[in-house]
Amino acid sequence: MFHHFINKNGFIFILFLIPFFSCEKDSTPDPSAVKGRVQYKVNGELVVIDHVNMISNQYCVFVKTIVGTPGETEYHFAASNGQDPTVAMTVKTDSLQIKNYHLNYDSASPLLFYLKHKGLNASLFSSGDQVDMNITSYKDGLISGTFTATLTPTPDNPAGHEANSIKITEGTISNVDAVY
Repeated sequence: MFHHFINKNGFIFILFLIPFFSCEKDSTPDPSAVKGRVQYKVNGELVVIDHVNMISNQYCVFVKTIVGTPGETEYHFAASNGQDPTVAMTVKTDSLQIKNYHLNYDSASPLLFYLKHKGLNASLFSSGDQVDMNITSYKDGLISGTFTATLTPTPDNPAGHEANSIKITEGTISNVDAVY
């Protein structure tokens, strides 16, 4: 189903690790105190995800992990408003830098991407799919940047599997925690 993630132990690791990072009990964000926001449009429809905490399953986080032998470093980014919408990215790098990370379906680039929106799963699944993530700030453990993507629904989608039909535009990552 998510052919880029099936053999990626780090991505599976983040899914199991995320609930253990927060002990917060308040699940209602104070708009003036929001720490971590992800915002993007899916085919023109705005999605905003504010970090509340991991337990409530409303979060935005970067997690630095070491996977495999001799130990490759990956940064896993995930944001979710519960089950849907969800966006997740993986960047394979020893040190996340202020720069643009690009991946297209046909390349061997170190970035992976997954989207779930209104029950639809999409990924880098067809030729022509691509993602650009531009890290614009990484300071005091907080990461900010922008992203865009052209994706294809995965074959398990009942509504169809039209190549390059999912467009993510105006993506922003604002002051998202980096967990080491």
